[in-house]
Amino acid sequence: MNDTIRIKKIKTIKNILLGTILSGSLIVSAAAAGISVSADPSDSKVVKEHDVRPLYSCSDISYEESTDQIDNPYIGFYSPIYLTLKREGSSASKSHYNLTHIRCDISDFSGSYNGVADTELTDDALNAFEDVLKNLRKYHCTAIVRFAYHPGYTGSTTYEPDIDMILTHQTQVGEVISRYSDVVAAVECGLFGLWGEMHGSSMCNKENFNKAIDKWLDVLPENVTVNVRTPKYYCNWSGVDISNISNDITQEGQKAYRVGIFNDGYLGNSGTDAIDTDMGTYVNREEELKWLNYQARHTLYGGEIVKNDGLGTVRNTAAYMETEAFTTHTSYLNVQWNDEVINAMKQEAYSGSEKLYEGKTGFDYIQNRLGYRFVVKNVNMTQKTTTYEDFGMVVDIYNAGFANLVRDKKQILIFEGTEGIYKFELTDNIVPVTMWNSKAWATINPTVDLPADMPVGKYKVYLRLADDLESEGLNGYPIRFANDKKNDTEIWNSTLGANLLGSVKIEDESTIIKDEPTETPAPSETPEMTPSAEPTAVPTEEVTPTAIPSSAPTSDVTSAPTSEVTPAPSEAVQEKVKAPSKVKLKSVKNKKKKKLTVKWKKIKAADGYEIQYSLKKLNKKNQKKIKTKLTSKTTFTIKKLKKNKKYYVRVRAYKLDSAGNKVYGKWSKVKKVKIKK
Repeated sequence: MNDTIRIKKIKTIKNILLGTILSGSLIVSAAAAGISVSADPSDSKVVKEHDVRPLYSCSDISYEESTDQIDNPYIGFYSPIYLTLKREGSSASKSHYNLTHIRCDISDFSGSYNGVADTELTDDALNAFEDVLKNLRKYHCTAIVRFAYHPGYTGSTTYEPDIDMILTHQTQVGEVISRYSDVVAAVECGLFGLWGEMHGSSMCNKENFNKAIDKWLDVLPENVTVNVRTPKYYCNWSGVDISNISNDITQEGQKAYRVGIFNDGYLGNSGTDAIDTDMGTYVNREEELKWLNYQARHTLYGGEIVKNDGLGTVRNTAAYMETEAFTTHTSYLNVQWNDEVINAMKQEAYSGSEKLYEGKTGFDYIQNRLGYRFVVKNVNMTQKTTTYEDFGMVVDIYNAGFANLVRDKKQILIFEGTEGIYKFELTDNIVPVTMWNSKAWATINPTVDLPADMPVGKYKVYLRLADDLESEGLNGYPIRFANDKKNDTEIWNSTLGANLLGSVKIEDESTIIKDEPTETPAPSETPEMTPSAEPTAVPTEEVTPTAIPSSAPTSDVTSAPTSEVTPAPSEAVQEKVKAPSKVKLKSVKNKKKKKLTVKWKKIKAADGYEIQYSLKKLNKKNQKKIKTKLTSKTTFTIKKLKKNKKYYVRVRAYKLDSAGNKVYGKWSKVKKVKIKK
């Protein structure tokens, strides 16, 4: 591709739905997804603006899951790094792993350790901490962070300062983390006890824990999970009865929605204990796992797997994890601890129900199931189209992972051709990526309004999930899908940071005949109660006409619908309807490229509005040059206009009588606007 001809176009994709995999014929799939499908112009050669041609199954990629390990943000087996912050001479670690567990020792700022006084974190210490996060971002790595007053995370003594100074330290590091919220997936509450695991210190009490939890929630960005050590600590803070915790259904916007669990006794038990508590993590395992099954869909759950020589039914094996980790939505574990357990997994032959992993180890399976793992299972899309029409597709995606993605991502379609790259953003976020649920299907069915100046040619179509529109490649923490290769074709394009779905050919508009019905001239005066014989306008995505004969195609393949004329009323006497008032325009502005946004004041009791626009004056003489659109809203965007041309625009309101005929009000004043953008 010629990099000097790099083009970006930001558009809006109209629809996304969540559901089960679609089946049946290609046209049924498209119709079921809510895409209006026209006949293939290769048969009729007559199309309406924004029509979508039939969708065809794509064979560009494999729909099978790969068993390769794939690095994605915020999930997987982590490796720890230890950072000691001092009043003077702090240094940053340069280590980086796909998922890094930062264990930060800040005991030097406690008077009980330094022998002087409790002190605030110095700029030198904060800069060293920030340098670690900056380095992780540089290498596209993510982190879980924990602070403790436990020197070197070794020994049996901790040195917490006064609770007020602890809260001050939280505020200070919270300011740094807020600048790197894309890097930090979760902060484990920490601060108290050995290894910051909230046990083994006189400071470990309900009052201190609750203050620390509140402070983290106050100083950290909303997209950063705050994890506490046990569900009981969560209940002590939230006021929920732990015996009834499964009924605690938090809602987005609540503080409790952001609080999760870090389990450093994962699947552990010891001695003669027949009660499976994960080394004291759970009071009532069954009840608390029901709560986790919901809460861990939007908070990051994980920890350290430990030894288990107890007498209970829970086992610390890959085989057991397959039965429980889909319930707890486990996203991360320590690859180094417990090393005996991890090594046993690497020797354990996979014995679960997924045939794909036959011959693999238990470790291979767990590694590929921690967190989310998206696999494209089917793609139907437009094969050929023009910029006069719309591009459509239906994509079925399966989340094979234990968990959901807990961070939302922009969903961006990328068209890559020899003449440049076009990006189309989904802005409605009807179904966020965070709701592509574990062990379930998601279906996206966008239709795209292609820009009029998009060059003809063949384009590869990619889906990019990333933090923002501005980022490119591996920046913005894009998500890689887990599809296997097809021949030598990889689904992942690291240059774009996007996943291949298929390809489409954009043809010249000369290959089609545009169906542009001629409008009947509107009366200059307020019309009497006679039926309207004007053809029904083709609705755009913003049009919601009422009681107008539908021209939307069914799921069967038909030729492009022609304009229908409202039938004449019967001889029965129709109720008279008073014409609506004259419309007053508020603004007609060229805010975006080749578009006009028209706004007007709402007319009381109006059923809808008619917009007319043309390069010629709006009169009977130029009727054939006038285009008409309908809407029920008080704003409308006219698209695909010509740059440096002047357009005439006017609007009128209408009501519907009992027979469905339109009764028009007077036209607004005509506005003349030049398209400069």
